[in-house]
Amino acid sequence: MRYHLFILLSFFLLSCTQPSAEETLRGECKKLSALDEPKKNPLPEDWITYHTEVQEPLNVYLKKNPPSPTARQCSLYIVQLGTFDAQSRQLIAHTRTYLQAFFQLPVAELPAIPVSSIPAEYTRKNSYGIQLKTTFLLDSLLPALMPDSAFALIAFSANDLYPADDWNFVFGQAGLQSRVGVWSIARLGNYHQAKAAFAKTERRVLQVAAHETGHIFGIPHCVQYECCMNGSNSLAESDRQRLWLCSECLAKICSNRKIAPQYHVRSLLQFHQTVTHDRQLINYYRKAWALLQP
Repeated sequence: MRYHLFILLSFFLLSCTQPSAEETLRGECKKLSALDEPKKNPLPEDWITYHTEVQEPLNVYLKKNPPSPTARQCSLYIVQLGTFDAQSRQLIAHTRTYLQAFFQLPVAELPAIPVSSIPAEYTRKNSYGIQLKTTFLLDSLLPALMPDSAFALIAFSANDLYPADDWNFVFGQAGLQSRVGVWSIARLGNYHQAKAAFAKTERRVLQVAAHETGHIFGIPHCVQYECCMNGSNSLAESDRQRLWLCSECLAKICSNRKIAPQYHVRSLLQFHQTVTHDRQLINYYRKAWALLQP
């Protein structure tokens, strides 16, 4: 009898001390906190100067029951909105591979959408040409295009975007409930000029794509660390931001996707080694990979 009681007690104690899968993921992501950079004091024109936001802890994020892929809705989709030439098509191809590595989900592409199909009342003209209203795209056009297997759908726009009549523009925007998003390359650089100009534009495209898709996963702006999820008011501010996630925002993605951070880090290290060849990003992910080793 005493032997059975000892076995039961031992099993109970072991079960109490065994970390949950969520705690294990959190602990793995915490290993990368050594690479976190506290958010620098904002400039007068920066996003955080105009918007009051607080850092959302992981437990609060999870309690919100954020959108997550399911067995049926398990893919990201992208769609071309407007006319793209060979170089901008290359940007789309690289972004597709990047999103697959970043969020560890398959990414497929839908047939292109002509700008002429958008009603005139949801467009206007500026120095960039025809500008598209994001509220129509996010509320009407994109939700109607989502395949049954889609967790989310992102439109890749050649045209400039605006969210409301009293706004000049936005780089991109996402609808959390509808799980759709849109971003534009119109203001992200003249990538036709030279190889360096293409690389600069590509970096900006990847940053906006990951940021807006992160919002679709329910992740708010990060205000504590230099992070891909920082808000941005301008191209200059966006250029100062990091392409990687801080350890806290990475823990949100890993908890949502139920994946170890090693998959995210290794995939992005391979992406930058073979696609962007960006030394800053390669060095960061090499350091991150080393910290994640047993």
